[in-house]
Amino acid sequence: MKTLNVMLILLIFSFGNASCTKLGKNVTIKGRVINPVNNEPIAEKKVYLYRNNFKTIKRTNTNENGEFELSAGRFGPIWAEVSYDYKEYYSLGFDYEGQYYSALKVDKGEVMNVDYHMVPYGEIKLDIDNVNCNGVTDTMNFRKKWIGYSEFDSYYSTPRTGCYSYTSASPFKIPIGTYIYETKVKRSGNITFVYDTVTVNETGVSTIFIDY
Repeated sequence: MKTLNVMLILLIFSFGNASCTKLGKNVTIKGRVINPVNNEPIAEKKVYLYRNNFKTIKRTNTNENGEFELSAGRFGPIWAEVSYDYKEYYSLGFDYEGQYYSALKVDKGEVMNVDYHMVPYGEIKLDIDNVNCNGVTDTMNFRKKWIGYSEFDSYYSTPRTGCYSYTSASPFKIPIGTYIYETKVKRSGNITFVYDTVTVNETGVSTIFIDY
């Protein structure tokens, strides 16, 4: 009788575990941390699972291929996040269903395959010259677009007037990739647009030449 009771208990326990799995009591997230500009993996980045109270329940580091995988039992909402140095990388976030998320809610009962995108910085200088100056009434301002990752900035730079000429004294940081600069020029009452393209790399200093 005792043996039968033990067997029944084991069967109930096994059924309970199977039911929990079937009902989605566990969560798993896996993917890669990559630089999407060149699809290169980023190793040794910390990936976390945490609860709503920001209590970390699991943590791992990406391997040499940028890969990670974390699983946990689900007791309430669970979120995933990647730690990074904002001085070294510009974080886009988890690339999930056509949007970027800095923190991603991990759905219950399924394996989520999702990559996290972060982009290293390069350096760029500005070289601006009003090569067709018509006098003090000339006005110019500009905005940029990071191709593939943003629309044009929603604002233009401060207007530059007259026979304006400027070259950056020192470079500034910007995420690597290709950019279009849109220059809006008002001259003799007419408005025209000039477009220039520059590619920023992780090494070296790029220069965007804006001649209008």
